[in-house]
Amino acid sequence: MQIIKPLMTLESRISKVTPDKLTVDLGNDFTGIISKNDVALKSGDKNTAGFKIGDTVRAVVISEKNGIVKMSITISQIPLLPD
Repeated sequence: MQIIKPLMTLESRISKVTPDKLTVDLGNDFTGIISKNDVALKSGDKNTAGFKIGDTVRAVVISEKNGIVKMSITISQIPLLPD
């Protein structure tokens, strides 16, 4: 069974696009939700219109509860600080 923890980066395919969120299938009965506020690929861009079903996205896990995983593409774009 897959263990999903906050700050993990996961790649998955989009299974549903709405104006407010993206839904991704993470397998093993986990569903990822990326709100429009967390889809920005560029500064100030808060829009799901640039995505379509079947696109692969890389996103960071924010939280998980009962198989629903809140994720952020925006956070995944931030470079890691050096140790």
